[in-house]
Amino acid sequence: MNIIYKGEDKLDKIEQTMLQTLSEEYRVNIDTLVDGLSSIHAEIDTHSTDGNRKKYEITIKARIQNEILRVNFDEWDLSKTIHLAFKKIIKIAKHKYHL
Repeated sequence: MNIIYKGEDKLDKIEQTMLQTLSEEYRVNIDTLVDGLSSIHAEIDTHSTDGNRKKYEITIKARIQNEILRVNFDEWDLSKTIHLAFKKIIKIAKHKYHL
């Protein structure tokens, strides 16, 4: 099962590598946690302000046992945004499937 990325072209090469690496690690965690994980979609968007910083927004959709779990987070740090989103998906899955 692959992770489908949307908006990855808005990131530079280092940020793309970080997104792919962290997403793959969390995919393995989710796959071992619950049965029936069929797909993960990660949509990334950047919001630039007047300054030189970017704000990252990520939406994670995980299809587990014919249900879609959806989480949306935005933060100034890409790594933190990815971690928060995937940890929330794991928390929702644990609660929903009584794990």
